Amino acid sequence: MDAMYTFTSACKLLITGERPTVVYVLTSELEFIKEMMPVLQGTPLIVATSNQQIIDLLKERNILNNRVTLQPDLGLEVLDLARELVERAFLEGFITVNDRVMCIVRAGIESTFIYDFKDVGLAHLKADVGKRVPVELMENVIQLAFQIAREGREGAHVGALLVVGDTEAVMRNSRPRIINPFQGHAEKEREIWTMANWHTIKAYAQMDGATIIDDKGVAQAAGRYLSYTWDVYLQGGLGGRHIAAASITKMTDAIAVVVSSSSVVRVFKDGTEIYKASAY
Repeated sequence: MDAMYTFTSACKLLITGERPTVVYVLTSELEFIKEMMPVLQGTPLIVATSNQQIIDLLKERNILNNRVTLQPDLGLEVLDLARELVERAFLEGFITVNDRVMCIVRAGIESTFIYDFKDVGLAHLKADVGKRVPVELMENVIQLAFQIAREGREGAHVGALLVVGDTEAVMRNSRPRIINPFQGHAEKEREIWTMANWHTIKAYAQMDGATIIDDKGVAQAAGRYLSYTWDVYLQGGLGGRHIAAASITKMTDAIAVVVSSSSVVRVFKDGTEIYKASAY
């Protein structure tokens, strides 16, 4: 308890001095969360934990939380996990480029670090992608991809390929594998902006082939086979969806988001992987 009090006191001093706009905590200790809440002084909080009691407490207080698996023997690797979780929150839109995030880790080791997204690659990723398609649209597509990666289908992890923007060129460089399931449906029923449509879009995205989303956020087709080019370089171990994603982004100005069966989400632009993150 003394060690926890000392760490909590240190966190309070850091919060006062650094003035973060968001605090992200990674821990499975309920007492630590209870001690930290008064320290935050109104600063928004996000918590990643494997403790159901913490999750229940946070839900009661409408605090954003993320269930993760915390192995007791992670050691310093828990810091890599913390950074990845903060980056994922940024990609999913819970943290903005203007936020200054303090990450607090108490999971085997104690650590704090500051994330200023104006200075890291993810901010540049959004800025880069935003030259092709609206940033808000990509945030929705990436969040949808993470949901597919986490939820899978019938208890099994599945892959998916979402291609966003430059729709006319993408359609010219692809062919239908099945009758287009989106054909004939009203545009409002195919918009990714509407959460009620996500269940349908996710279901079709998990079929073989690519799901095509235009730069207005409307799903135009699913089950498309994309044309290939071998003028791309991929690391070993990546499969057909990744080759297709690299190829279509090499041949067009589209952005591709791939969900692998190992629950890793990758973003491709101009034939190159520009970001990846695990959903767990």
